[in-house]
Amino acid sequence: MDPSGTGNSSSNKQEYQLLKDNLVRSYNKALKKNAPYSIFAIKNGPKSHIGRHLMTSFLSMKGLTELTNVVGNWSDKRASAVARTTYTHQITAIPDHYFALVSRYYAYDPISKEMIALKDETNPIEEWQHIEQLKGSAEGSIRYPAWNGIISQEVLDYLSSYINRRI
Repeated sequence: MDPSGTGNSSSNKQEYQLLKDNLVRSYNKALKKNAPYSIFAIKNGPKSHIGRHLMTSFLSMKGLTELTNVVGNWSDKRASAVARTTYTHQITAIPDHYFALVSRYYAYDPISKEMIALKDETNPIEEWQHIEQLKGSAEGSIRYPAWNGIISQEVLDYLSSYINRRI
């Protein structure tokens, strides 16, 4: 893994990497300026690291702290304000469905404590199952109107509230 983020595939002994809050701001700006385009088409955007950071923060917000360590955010031992101002991740295999939780391919069932698929993998044209969104603020829709329907409303709201706390 290339800790510099430049795409170099050469091996290196560094196991940890920090993500500063200014990259969160960069991601916020990228969403605002590049709204007509796919999020994966943003050139030189901090997609991978900020995506992991936001996803693990989102898991933590949902009360799934047992998953955050696997994905590479702070553990319960580092759940301090200082720990949350930076981002560390370990080089580890991350199950795809953890990333899919944010994109709404999977959801966490608090009763069975399992990940459940929201889309039938055998039928790619099946409509999405209805997922009740969090009630409350719709500030994500206001901040990122062109991303409505592309990125989950809950995730947009979380990103917007995250930015508001950091700015």
